[in-house]
Amino acid sequence: PGFMTIGLRLGKEKLFRYFRAFGFGEKTGVDLLGESTGILFDIDTIGNVELANAAFGQGNTVTPIQLLNATNAAVNGGILNTPYVLKGFGIPGTNTLIFQNKTKYVRRVISEETSLIVADALEQVVAYGTARGAYIEGHRVGGKTGQAEIPIGGVYAPGKYILSFTGINPMNNPQISLYLAMNQPQSYIQFAGILMAPMVKEILLNAISVLNLE
Repeated sequence: PGFMTIGLRLGKEKLFRYFRAFGFGEKTGVDLLGESTGILFDIDTIGNVELANAAFGQGNTVTPIQLLNATNAAVNGGILNTPYVLKGFGIPGTNTLIFQNKTKYVRRVISEETSLIVADALEQVVAYGTARGAYIEGHRVGGKTGQAEIPIGGVYAPGKYILSFTGINPMNNPQISLYLAMNQPQSYIQFAGILMAPMVKEILLNAISVLNLE
């Protein structure tokens, strides 16, 4: 209800302007073949019901890399960048890089001040909220749970979900972000904070060790 209210107050033009600013509806430019743009509502044909759905994440489709890239922009100070899979090309048997991908600036999406507010909110989700399962003592972990209904034949199927969790660490200077999803988990519990957050925690612990983060 909260997100629906915000969406209706913003109006479809402003809400979808933010969607596109965060990179939804267009390719990220990642160095992988066959990237999809995803699908967004046509704002010329939607009404308040579709607007309300879009405000809490339903109706539009996005790719995992789009979602993670947008999350990064929300917490890194407000900058959308081009993601890369390949770090660079090197000479075998040496530590010499003959080519290295550099972070490519795309655009500013939100202000640094707003980004700090978002980062603080996501940190509280893990510290005090629905994703306590991702909490790591001594680290400022943040994140967001997701529970998406699955459409079958043009309608959402009851009891069929994709559960997901996006984790970030550390929130005051993000170095790691990850998105983990599970299609229709075989469990009576259908809450991402309970099922997905602990798995994300394990991945973060390994990444923290590899990167030697304090």
